[in-house]
Amino acid sequence: MGPASDRLWEGMAGMTVAMGDPLFPLVALSVAEAEAPRCGADHLLKGYVQSFVVHLLRQAIEEGAASRGVLAGLADPRLARVLVALHEAPAKPWKVEAMCELAGMSRSAFMARFAEVLGEPPTSYLRRFRLEKARAELDAGGRVGVVARRYGYASPDAFTRAMKGRDTSPCPGPPPAGQTPPPPPAGPPAFRRKAARPAPPARPRRPSQWTR
Repeated sequence: MGPASDRLWEGMAGMTVAMGDPLFPLVALSVAEAEAPRCGADHLLKGYVQSFVVHLLRQAIEEGAASRGVLAGLADPRLARVLVALHEAPAKPWKVEAMCELAGMSRSAFMARFAEVLGEPPTSYLRRFRLEKARAELDAGGRVGVVARRYGYASPDAFTRAMKGRDTSPCPGPPPAGQTPPPPPAGPPAFRRKAARPAPPARPRRPSQWTR
């Protein structure tokens, strides 16, 4: 399903669909179609599986089957309001204050509860959610400019940097107090002109052996 969908199952305990379970007829239909496929079986199976997953997720949320992760967040009424809003409008320039207002919690209580249940701060969750959804659309053939706007990036260049992970690198600035700034990067080695080699001494002429 992809990274964004896979995170739905984090912290979720195993579930069994028994014969008396409301989901059992849907499971039986899926098994029967898979064992004896007929015309249109692919479309039917896809619909059955999607319906089964939605019902299973709803049941898991209602029963509190997940202890941590997205399902656990959706099971919390206060966090659920925030998560649904983030998922429905990921391009919106979200501020933590707006999330706290949706949850009806103070900033400190909201930040602590979100990190406890989701395992990360809300801004990190939103950034990762945007990138995972955008990556899935790019893999499906989406255009960079369109996908960038859909998920709240100011330009295709900003989106590309985010996809490469460059947006998490620290920005350059003055070093903290008491810390020695790092030396500047070494430049190319200086080139010096070689000194001219001295000419070899002249060899003395040997006197001629023939004299008059």
